[in-house]
Amino acid sequence: MVIANYVRKAIRKKDFDKAYSMMEHLSIDAKIELLCNQVAINDDASMYLFLLYLVAMDGNAAVWHFRCFVYLVFESSLFNDSMCLAAWHAKNAMQLDNRNVEYKRAALSVFAGYPEQFFTDEEFSQMARDVIRSNPNDNDALNYIREHQR
Repeated sequence: MVIANYVRKAIRKKDFDKAYSMMEHLSIDAKIELLCNQVAINDDASMYLFLLYLVAMDGNAAVWHFRCFVYLVFESSLFNDSMCLAAWHAKNAMQLDNRNVEYKRAALSVFAGYPEQFFTDEEFSQMARDVIRSNPNDNDALNYIREHQR
């Protein structure tokens, strides 16, 4: 928990090099745990900028693009409508790690019913098929396929 306090302070000061150096030795899972569950800050811009820093610096770009997507959709009030940017991060995560079904499941769940469409019908269909291959009982994927069969 002590490291979380130092990381939080560094992020607030936008000293991203320092924040990253304090957590660089951690596994990707430990970094996610630290940032998502221990380093709560009330400055949406600083946290988002730090996540972007991690996209560039950490070598796990797909993971950090996905965390940006999650942050923008569920945790941030940074933008009035952050969905377009969140979709961009989701697309990048899926392009960088095409086999990660969690990314596809989350994007399908969030964006399939969203009024503005950031993915094509073909992209949604492929996501749904990939999710069903991994989990044949996934409700969001099954519902998408049922609703969009021609």
